[in-house]
Amino acid sequence: MRYIRPGLVAFVLVAALSLPANAGFATAFTVNSVGDGGDSNTLDGICDDGTGRCTLRAAIQQANASAGADTIGFNLPGPGPYSIAPASPLPAVSDTLTTDGTTQPGFVGMPIVELRGDAAGANADGLLLSSLNNVVKGLIVNRFSGNGIDIKGNTATGNALYGNFIGTDRTGTVSIGNSGSGVIVASNNNTIGGASPTERNIISGNGFFGLQIASSTGNVVRGNFIGTDKTGTTQLSNATGLFIGSAGGNTVGGTGAGEGNLISGNRSDGIRFQGLGSANFVQGNLIGTDVTGTRDLGNALSGIQCFIAPGNIIGGSQPAARNVISGNDAAGITLDSAGCDHYQIQGNYIGTDVTGGEPLGNSGDGVLTLLSDTLIGGTGSGEANVIAYNGRHGVAIGGSAVRNTVRSNSIFANAGLGIDLGLDGVTPNDPGDPDSGANNLQNYPVIGAAGTSGGSTTISGSLNSSPAATFQLDFFANTQCDPSLFGEGERFLGATTVVTNSSGDASFTVTFAGVDLDADHDGVKEAVTATATDASGNTSEFSRCLGSGDNCPAWANPAQNLPPWPVPPNDPDCDGFSTRVENPVGTNPLAHCGTNAWPADINNDGFSDISDISLVGGFFGKPVGPSPNAPARYDVAPDPPDGFVDISDIVKIGGFFGKSCTP
Repeated sequence: MRYIRPGLVAFVLVAALSLPANAGFATAFTVNSVGDGGDSNTLDGICDDGTGRCTLRAAIQQANASAGADTIGFNLPGPGPYSIAPASPLPAVSDTLTTDGTTQPGFVGMPIVELRGDAAGANADGLLLSSLNNVVKGLIVNRFSGNGIDIKGNTATGNALYGNFIGTDRTGTVSIGNSGSGVIVASNNNTIGGASPTERNIISGNGFFGLQIASSTGNVVRGNFIGTDKTGTTQLSNATGLFIGSAGGNTVGGTGAGEGNLISGNRSDGIRFQGLGSANFVQGNLIGTDVTGTRDLGNALSGIQCFIAPGNIIGGSQPAARNVISGNDAAGITLDSAGCDHYQIQGNYIGTDVTGGEPLGNSGDGVLTLLSDTLIGGTGSGEANVIAYNGRHGVAIGGSAVRNTVRSNSIFANAGLGIDLGLDGVTPNDPGDPDSGANNLQNYPVIGAAGTSGGSTTISGSLNSSPAATFQLDFFANTQCDPSLFGEGERFLGATTVVTNSSGDASFTVTFAGVDLDADHDGVKEAVTATATDASGNTSEFSRCLGSGDNCPAWANPAQNLPPWPVPPNDPDCDGFSTRVENPVGTNPLAHCGTNAWPADINNDGFSDISDISLVGGFFGKPVGPSPNAPARYDVAPDPPDGFVDISDIVKIGGFFGKSCTP
């Protein structure tokens, strides 16, 4: 046995007993009072405001005095509601601390402990984290004259906010915001939210930014609702949703399940980049829609706006990296300030719902850039964007911006041009292409012929542009030609390379196997368009269409007559119901007659009449669901269906009364 000297044992015991009770050991403090008294003795390791009670202020003071990773839990008396109203700013959290509102008895998945700042004085913040590895979860933080939660300081790294309501009431449905921002992050490597619904923060109703990331890197923002209520279906606006200022290398969203944020309903932009910060990733988010990605909540300006912030990445080639940027009241993406160059925009849905097919347009352009070196789409798998149903142009490139590459995207049904160089409508080709301007006003190809035979499509034509130069030509098919007769580019067919001669001329003939321009075999082909991109990456506007298109591409209609009822957007079989109705109803969106083909023909007899109205009327006032509720087949209105059988469904079917599915 090893001999231990008695004198050494005595020395160790004396030294240990002389330490303060809170020295060097992690401590748990339990807040049991909504009062605001400070701790009576921060050296004794006991949270006590002098009356035997532990307030939040006293607990933070004790935790700061206690070395090690401490915790604050809650056991406030009574049935609630539980509101803590500091009379002055709380002390900054200066040592590692977990503040956990989910420990309050009665917590069931939603915060019930409120930290309110209406008595805290001018410029007061709710919580200030100035140290590393702090966690704040399960709190309601509102009504502070400053910000809800601040994370700042050189050592304030590794902090996390989970499951908080910041700027709302305890129901998560009423705005009682902080006057400043909901959250400010001014240090590196912090996490706001997470992939689980229990980690989601609701950051809404605040007077300035919902969330601001300033002069920092490595921060991750995931799974939050920013600008909506807790259901993700109603606006609770911040002034701006997410502001990233002079900050690079941060991630907004992600490619994992649940990592995308909902950033909608804000009074200006959804996301704003400002100041020199690059290599920020924006992936997997819904920006401007509701939580389902099918309804418009909007942001009052652009979905994403840039001011002097180059080189950020929006989307990606993986399907999970796709952002849905739709329903915003200005452009989907605006890059119109100096320094907003070298953006990469790939794999997104801009102006559609989450399916990529139904209209949910931005009021302005899909993408607007006045800067250079933007990549919109690409030639790799998954890099193409869908840019459709926007209130102006699909892609607008203005000023002297050059080397903006627009490749392989699906661009259609925009109110303006699919691609507009110079923001002035169709730009005619000029011989030799010597002009300058947006993308050097690159000339577009001229398509001379297009035909389908034996399951393949052959397209031929010419390009006149700069002499002795190489160009990539992209080809597209369109259900309908644009009213301008130029573009758009709905369905990407493929690409080829041409080299012009010394006069700037090149001809082409290219065949695409497996491509059919007459899928319904009625002799009416889709309209064909093309773009040209030079070796520097300048993409042209869309060419003039060859052909006018097929007004009902899933209905053999050689005369191109429309049926005797209104045809909504995205109704390829022209039966009066868009795919947004037919998919949930369960009818075939590519067939206008037959069993479960025409939504107005409930009993599948080829007519819409009193028998169909009677069937629907038998479930009047019932929600869609298992018996005895209504079948989804009967919920045909509005567009999309609302989950109930009511007067809107009877009126919709009544509009087809007495008509046949083969008009």
